[in-house]
Amino acid sequence: MLTFDPIKHEYFVNGIRYPGVTDILTELGLIDKRFFDERSRNRGSIVHRCLALLLENSLDWSTVDPRLLGYVQAGERFLQELKIVPKIIERPFYNKQLLYAGTPDIFCQDGTLIDFKTGVFLKAYELQSGAYKLLLESNGYPVKKMMIVQLSEDGNYKLHPVDLGAGRDWLVAFSYYNLRLNYGG
Repeated sequence: MLTFDPIKHEYFVNGIRYPGVTDILTELGLIDKRFFDERSRNRGSIVHRCLALLLENSLDWSTVDPRLLGYVQAGERFLQELKIVPKIIERPFYNKQLLYAGTPDIFCQDGTLIDFKTGVFLKAYELQSGAYKLLLESNGYPVKKMMIVQLSEDGNYKLHPVDLGAGRDWLVAFSYYNLRLNYGG
């Protein structure tokens, strides 16, 4: 059974802590901590929550922090313009074979995996999408397309298509992570 602590951002399966996708990428130095600090992490979490509520038709716009309004409006524009029909929204998963966990942002009815970002775009985010792809597929949800949506404070967004081969690249990074754990370094 999977449990997720959203405050500490920790995953446990039957009481055993599983590393999260972001933890692994950060540990490997693939996510630059200058762009992924506490402030940006909080901004991203709040915007993600707002978009999840929006998709569930329960967002109270009057509760959205004015400093984050543009990001949420950018997400809303994206969802409307691309006519996104979600199947899964912000649901934690774990991979039984590889022993890691994560929370994909949106998995759509058509097999599209969407990941939102509220800061600078980093190439390592493609590995994150690859990790989510393998999480979803190991749980019976085949991914046919992936994209990262970079949301801006000014209400605009930019699409970054992700090659499905990012799952293979994630396996390489994850293997290196495990080598470092087992052999030091």
